[in-house]
Amino acid sequence: MTVETDTPNVATAVTAVQVRQGEEGAFTGWLTELNKTIATLPGYVSAVVIPPVPPLQSDWAMVQRFQTICIL
Repeated sequence: MTVETDTPNVATAVTAVQVRQGEEGAFTGWLTELNKTIATLPGYVSAVVIPPVPPLQSDWAMVQRFQTICIL
């Protein structure tokens, strides 16, 4: 089966982390600054943060997309 889309090819980095209880505020502050910095890099496409969904998912997930794997 072949699926074709109009979405351009991009390089995607996915990171999942567990944050210590009580450190969520510090983590989200750091993550906000990190994403601001990443957004200034050449080839940046997007960044998405997916917070935990207890009890199903305890990790924070971050998805950063860039135009090519070389830029990533």
